[in-house]
Amino acid sequence: MKLFLVDDHGVLLAGLGAMLREDLPEAEVVGTAESGRDALEMIEDLDVDLLITDHSMPGMDGLELVRTLRPSRPELRIIVLSMHDELHLFREMSQEGVDGYVLKQASNTELTTAIRTVMAGERYVSPKLASALRDMEERRGQGSLLTRRERQILKLIIGECSNQEIAEQLFISVLTVETHRKNIFRKTGAGSLVGLVNFAHANGLVDMPR
Repeated sequence: MKLFLVDDHGVLLAGLGAMLREDLPEAEVVGTAESGRDALEMIEDLDVDLLITDHSMPGMDGLELVRTLRPSRPELRIIVLSMHDELHLFREMSQEGVDGYVLKQASNTELTTAIRTVMAGERYVSPKLASALRDMEERRGQGSLLTRRERQILKLIIGECSNQEIAEQLFISVLTVETHRKNIFRKTGAGSLVGLVNFAHANGLVDMPR
């Protein structure tokens, strides 16, 4: 199998290449790049089976690289190496058609397993993220516990509107807003604004940040 590696840290890139040559004898690293833009240009002239790219890079990051490359190379297998374990970042990558998502703290064994899994035509997700996804699926539908008005107010709370501002926008009293706010926190089980944001993201009540 022919691999192309992308990471903006040259030392990590060299280490990854050395590890793969030692632990994955069937693999051949045919190219490396330290930016998404360079990778895009180089891959055009190479026969590559699998792209392994960093998620966060200056300039063209991993998401933009995948989004740009995928239409012209639908057969290319892609694994993202990421230091981020946030579900919304994983879902963004999944929507662009990546085949594997591996956290950077993963062991060499996990990475080689991910590569072999993806090259066998299956998807691979790091265990930590897979567990979080299962938890999210179990919570799916909790958003329906909120009334339409509560969902409206939840979005405004997340937008950092005060009770007075919410009351003015929705033409209701501040007391009514306070009552809705208490019910929202009770129903969601959130203890803070961060908890409300996480609940809203998990239940598709707000758009994911870009």
